[in-house]
Amino acid sequence: MTRLGAGLPKPIDGGPGADTRRVRIIVGIRTCDSGLQGPENLILPLADVLRGEGVRYVIVNLWDGDPPTVALDEEARRRGLESHVIATTWGMNPVIVPRLTALLRRLRPDIVHTHDVKAEFAGLVAARLLGVPLIGSYYGRLAMSSTLLKAADVMRFPAFRFFDRVLANSEAQRAELLRWRVAGRRIAVMPSFVDTTALRPPTPAAAAAARKRLALAPTQPVLATVAKLALNKGHGDMLQALATVRAVEARVVYLVPGEDQHGWRGEGGLRRDLERQAAALGVADNVRFLGYYPDLRTILHATDILVSPSLREGMQVSLVEAMAAGLPIVATAVGGTPDAVAHGETGLLVPPAQPAALAGAVLELLANRDRMRRMGAAGRRRAEQHLDTRVVAEQFLRLCEDLATVRGNRRASR
Repeated sequence: MTRLGAGLPKPIDGGPGADTRRVRIIVGIRTCDSGLQGPENLILPLADVLRGEGVRYVIVNLWDGDPPTVALDEEARRRGLESHVIATTWGMNPVIVPRLTALLRRLRPDIVHTHDVKAEFAGLVAARLLGVPLIGSYYGRLAMSSTLLKAADVMRFPAFRFFDRVLANSEAQRAELLRWRVAGRRIAVMPSFVDTTALRPPTPAAAAAARKRLALAPTQPVLATVAKLALNKGHGDMLQALATVRAVEARVVYLVPGEDQHGWRGEGGLRRDLERQAAALGVADNVRFLGYYPDLRTILHATDILVSPSLREGMQVSLVEAMAAGLPIVATAVGGTPDAVAHGETGLLVPPAQPAALAGAVLELLANRDRMRRMGAAGRRRAEQHLDTRVVAEQFLRLCEDLATVRGNRRASR
């Protein structure tokens, strides 16, 4: 097992040795289903950093049907990244494979890097046909309510056994892969990451401006959960916890960004249910459902504590974003969350599905603002040292170089 997130590697420093590099082109394949979510927020900055190293990270978007826009494709092109869309009439249409194979043959990548189920199956076939090393990114089995997605998750594990490497985003995901008999030598741990130079703790003026934009008072306690409105994210538990917090902090506000009523294959679309629950608990006036809110910086700059009440997780990008922004965290100790949040140092971890424990941790921090500031500063340092895009991108590139070297040696020995 290789751990990409271990130690304190030096950041990429401008590309010494680029002329002798084996890896010039990496193709990243994403199953694009809706918006810019966690994987997209990893793919785009990774591509940006690798471009600075002289490596083309070409994005291929797999899409069902013929949409007017594909969010990842649009954002990639806005950033000046190379992006392609392969649209088909339904999810696992076999036509994906020849189309993807033809595109890869034209692009001639040194590495193929897949994100999500459809990309994994199509990428596996295409990469093997062309003899290209294959890396998959595994973000965790998060489908709590969708039978379809659970089935897809189970199907992907046998496929991973034929990948050259599978990147688990936490030790919990590594353990899960091992339980499904993916060989340890094929697994590398690559944590979620953010660009800590772009997302920083706010100045007092920036924090005040963010609160003004959201119509929040300068001194009222503000909590936020940045996650899809899906059952596994635990928003309902946090609403129950909020009733307890409100009894002590009457002016507390809970920010809930996320899609409105749109449900996708059994996931998401819970806003109406959550609104009814908030009303029944008597906390409706303390909750702000923001809908789709792309201005993450404003939310984080206006927030005192980032709360993650998840029931099941990989390693949430939103936790790393909050740490980069200097926020203390209250989170459930599930999946890869303990890999990101150091209990007692950068935040507090509590058991899942226990609203009373969530409320207790939130109130404990709100009662000690100095401790909150220390935790926020410690989280910022942790993000800079271990979870910055440039740090992780260098380790990813080293892994790609190793695989390309092995491939080159095999060809030379034939």
